[in-house]
Amino acid sequence: AQSTSIATNGAEKAYKMNKLAIYNSNQKTLHEFLIHCRVYFLHYKTQFIKESEKVILTETYLEKNALIWYKLFLYNYLEHQNNLGVCI
Repeated sequence: AQSTSIATNGAEKAYKMNKLAIYNSNQKTLHEFLIHCRVYFLHYKTQFIKESEKVILTETYLEKNALIWYKLFLYNYLEHQNNLGVCI
């Protein structure tokens, strides 16, 4: 993780944000995972400018059925040359 400096009362304080948690396809934790992703990308907004960069990083935190679904989606996306009406 990258350090970020924040000025507080004239003093600079550097901190790192925790890495994303692994999403294991549990529907009960999906909302929490997506919120954490959004916060992570806001925090590191200069590193993740393109949506495709966000998608690629998020994929590395998927496992079980979510990862299987993503791999199938990506395969179809690449085979049809971005002709699925989806922009990543």
